[in-house]
Amino acid sequence: MYRKIVICFTLMCFVVCMQGCYSKYTIPPEEFKRKPEHNNVTIQTTDGAVYEFNRSVRLMEDEVVGYANDSAYVKIPIEDVESVRVIKYDAGKTTWCVLGVIGVFGLVLGALLVYKNTVENLQIDVEF
Repeated sequence: MYRKIVICFTLMCFVVCMQGCYSKYTIPPEEFKRKPEHNNVTIQTTDGAVYEFNRSVRLMEDEVVGYANDSAYVKIPIEDVESVRVIKYDAGKTTWCVLGVIGVFGLVLGALLVYKNTVENLQIDVEF
């Protein structure tokens, strides 16, 4: 019985870690310019327009080019870019998620053990 519990627990933690948690981080323009290609980028321009690039976006000379919102090919002059946000793996959120899974699993396991001990201690003799 305990072997199945350990296997289920390990599998749950593995799935949570593999899925992971991601967060959007604003990066400075200098960091964006250092690397010529980025994935999962959200760019806000000075006129308030927001472009989401799920695939790669490239920095070519003085323009940012790529397919925004999975449809239109967009060229944005670099001087019109107000902020750049990228999606990165967030180890802190993933850790808290795994700890939450461990806590819930522990509560369920504890409740099952208390229930099992209570049922075993209640031996009722029924006479007819």
